[in-house]
Amino acid sequence: VNLIINYTVLFFGVSTDKLAGLELGSDDYITKPFHLSELRARIKAVMRRKNHDGNDLIRFSNMDINLKNREVFIGNQKIKVNRKEFDVLYYLVLNKFRLVTKCALAENVWGDNIDQMDDYEFVYYQIKNIRKKILAADANFEISSVYGIGYKLINK
Repeated sequence: VNLIINYTVLFFGVSTDKLAGLELGSDDYITKPFHLSELRARIKAVMRRKNHDGNDLIRFSNMDINLKNREVFIGNQKIKVNRKEFDVLYYLVLNKFRLVTKCALAENVWGDNIDQMDDYEFVYYQIKNIRKKILAADANFEISSVYGIGYKLINK
């Protein structure tokens, strides 16, 4: 049995441990004290390097997502999306052709406190708006629904 484990390591510590942490295989190192905004930016950078070979542009079908500028293009047309719509599209592209549950989508886009919500109407609302925008832009893909479970990004 061949088992491949893909992981990301981010060390936290004092500055004297920095070289040792990097030599042990860390992808990044942040020294204390740090701001949460710096931690968030470093995590995004590590994930971008891991998931996209360092590219700020992700392509799916005829859609380009510019991570740095948080812009979405379908063909040559820029699609106006709000912050959450961008995050939903990005997460769906990361999981293209896979079923993404409403719960997983909500947790990844809205955060850990999502379990306090009664329902996922807010997810449906964002998906509905994204569908209108990609349909109007003549996208070669769609967001399909799996009733009661979640969504899947697929080619038409």
